[in-house]
Order: sequence, then structure tokens, then C-alpha cells
Amino acid sequence: MKRIAKSNEGLTLVELLVSVAVLSILMAGAFALMRQAAQYHSQSAREVEIQNQLQTAFTQVSDIMVDAHIGIEFDAARGRLIACHNDQFYVLEKRGANLYINLKEYADSSDTVDAKLQEARTHIMVVNDRNLLSDRVATFLVDTSGQADGYVVLAMRCTYNNRSAYLSQNVFLRNSDTGSNILSGGTQTATFTAQSCSDNTTCYYVDISSLAGKNIISMQLTGANTTAETSATLHQLNSGVDIDLVTASNYASQSSSLGISLTTNAAATVFSSPVTLSETYLIISMPSTANSPNQLIVTYRNAEE
Repeated sequence: MKRIAKSNEGLTLVELLVSVAVLSILMAGAFALMRQAAQYHSQSAREVEIQNQLQTAFTQVSDIMVDAHIGIEFDAARGRLIACHNDQFYVLEKRGANLYINLKEYADSSDTVDAKLQEARTHIMVVNDRNLLSDRVATFLVDTSGQADGYVVLAMRCTYNNRSAYLSQNVFLRNSDTGSNILSGGTQTATFTAQSCSDNTTCYYVDISSLAGKNIISMQLTGANTTAETSATLHQLNSGVDIDLVTASNYASQSSSLGISLTTNAAATVFSSPVTLSETYLIISMPSTANSPNQLIVTYRNAEE
């Protein structure tokens, strides 16, 4: 009977190094797989998060508009939506990536459609009164041109950690008062840069020839200094006047005052009934200590509407 000889020899240094190298390769591969799985999981979580943010915000805004009995108005220049119900109104404003919402009941004096619309349009969101709807909104647009037919188009895009989700669809207005001549859709916004008159630092003008015959619903005057608020008076300058004659010394004798008083950086001035602009230039007369105007934002509707 043969005996099996026992060997007391261990691993050689070469074998040990080879084993360590193979183990390192296997561990590196395992770590790479784990890192890839973690990244995929993180990306999936961000996708789910942004989709949830979008769907939640989109549904809330849609529900607000669906039951707007009186109507809906959207100001693209300010990212501002007004949804007027019978007893209360909603105002939504996009500031940066934040979409805020306010819900207000009408004042007792607002007992007509005109008065309710006037109150909603002139509502100003103060910091302590803002309710955050979403802090991921990159795009917020509402096309109201189909409102007279009972629908609007809502478009919204949300972003989160380099991920983006977009949704756009028709929102059918369940209780829209399509007979209202106040919010019949089709409102548009135009922005004009205020130009300084050559002979006076308190006189400015904008070329409004593109708005001739339009129904002007509201105006907002923005200032170069966003913290100052100063009043301004607007006048119309007669058609056909050469741009070189748009000066403080000429407009007083040639213009007809609209009787409009604006405040820079404040909420839009809303007219109880639409104003029609028939002249070429709109003159902005500022007090001597006034904040210089920057842009004039005009919301209007075509005359046939």
C-alpha cells in the first residue's frame, strides 16, 4: 500500500500575484456593474420624479381651467394665467422655474362679469400670499384662441437634474360661458421699447402703428429700475407726423390725451372697456423725478373679435 506524500509547499509569489491580479479585475468589473446599476437607478428616479412633477402640475392647472365659467386669459409676456369662475378666480404666475397660484373670492362690489374680470386682472401676488404649485416649470403656455369654441391648449415643460418632460394637450372647458364678450379668446400681447424724445429726458415714445384699430385691453409700463414705481401719462400723437417731430415741444399741441395713467413696474392697467389706438405714436410723459421707462407691454384683441 502506497502512502500519499503530503506537500507543505504554499503558493509561490508568482501564483499569489496572479491571484491578486485576477481578483482585482473581477472586483473592478463588479464595481463597474454596481456603479452602472446605481446610475441607471438614479436616472430612472429622476425620470419618475420629473414625470410626476409635470403630471401633477398639469392636472391641477387643467382642473382650474375646466371649471372657469366666465373665462380664461393668458398673458405670455408675464407668464400669467387668469381663470375666472362665478364666485372666485385663480391667478397663476411663473417666476423663474416656480409656478405660483392664488385663489381669491370676488369683492362684494364685483357683481358683473366686467367687474369680476377687472378685479382678476388687477390682482397682484404678494410674497406672503403666494402658494407654490411647482418649482420645476421651465415652460408654461396657454393658447386661448379656441376658447370661444370651448377649449384651450395647455403646454407645460418641467426640468429636474438635466431631465425634461413635456406635455401639451387640449383642455375642454366644461362650463365655459362662450357668449361672454369679455373673455372670448384670441387676446395677444405686443411689447414695445420706449424711445427717448430728442429734446426732453422726461418724454418717451413708442411706435404703435401696428396696433391701429385694435381693441387695447391692458397696458403695463416696465421701468429700467425695477424697484422704482412712478406714474406716467400717455398721449396719442397725430398720424403722419415724422419721427423727427416726436418731441416734447410738439406733442403737446398735436396730441390728444388718452387720459391713461400708468405706473412703472406695477400690475397692468386694465380698461373697463377696450381702448382703440388710431394714431402713429404713443407719447409717455414722465415726471422729472421719474424712473425711466423701459418697455410698454400691450394686451389687445382684433377689432372683429
